[in-house]
Amino acid sequence: MCVILTGEVQALYQVAVLLALNFRGTSILRLNHETSEHANKVKNTFIFNSFVLCQVFNEFNALKPDEMNVFIGITRNRLFMGIIGITVLLQVLIIEFLGKFAKTVRLNWKL
Repeated sequence: MCVILTGEVQALYQVAVLLALNFRGTSILRLNHETSEHANKVKNTFIFNSFVLCQVFNEFNALKPDEMNVFIGITRNRLFMGIIGITVLLQVLIIEFLGKFAKTVRLNWKL
């Protein structure tokens, strides 16, 4: 059985992850050998990517807040699956191809 976090716990988790990445991101992501400017850009892009993915997982929580396993019957809701798919696709496009517009840098698949 899959246990999904409630809204308050999800928000606390998201804040903790994003703060940890903001203040310790260069060491967590092992960017110490990079130039300071590039390491900061990669870290900020990773934080942006992490924020969007946290929001995607939060959408699953918001879909069925009273159930322990929110994934039961999830594929029957085509609108929800489409929104999730479009969100993830747009995130990949922003990170990979819209760097100048969004002030991001390309992340390797490891990151």
